[in-house]
Amino acid sequence: MNPQTDRTDTGRLTEVEQAVVTALAEVLGVETADIDVEAPLKGLPGMESVKLLRVVVRVEEVCGIAVPDEVLYESGTARELARNIVQPVEG
Repeated sequence: MNPQTDRTDTGRLTEVEQAVVTALAEVLGVETADIDVEAPLKGLPGMESVKLLRVVVRVEEVCGIAVPDEVLYESGTARELARNIVQPVEG
């Protein structure tokens, strides 16, 4: 393991996770503090598939990355979504 790469990956994960939380809050009309990164995405009040797609589009815009469709469907929580964006799900 390369310590420099690990720090970079951790920093990127933090950046993407924050973008996910911010996008979720915007789409759901709540404060970022109200988003639990470990809560099931489907269990968030007002969450539906169209809103989750809006979250992903917002993360793509903010982070300048493309999010593969399978990442969306393989991620159960905001934290998993961020992790899978940084390190795409192998399928």
